[in-house]
Amino acid sequence: MALECTDKQMTDMLDEHLPYEVAMMLVAHDLMYPEPRVSPGIAQNAMIECFCIPARNLFEFLTMKGGGGKKPARKTKKAAPVAANDAGETPPKAAKAKKKAAPKKKAKAKAQETPRRTGTDG
Repeated sequence: MALECTDKQMTDMLDEHLPYEVAMMLVAHDLMYPEPRVSPGIAQNAMIECFCIPARNLFEFLTMKGGGGKKPARKTKKAAPVAANDAGETPPKAAKAKKKAAPKKKAKAKAQETPRRTGTDG
């Protein structure tokens, strides 16, 4: 359940949380790049997570409608239909498109096999 906030509460949260997320991401970045300043292994993995979590929070906040959730702020392209699934079955729309394209391919191949006429009898 989402909490409802007044404009002042939202502004106060932004004044505090937005700079914090940016600072956390930048500090984690500076500790890992160009040379890691933490020991390899778990410490390095923890530092990567310290970068990724604020980066994801900022990305979602800045690109989603309402500052988060499942609705992107910009339109996204729909995925292209899958040609066949793991069982070799073709989805209905893809199958229809494939059937329509097949006769055109056959006609084109036949036209390429037929010798061209030059207009002179030979």
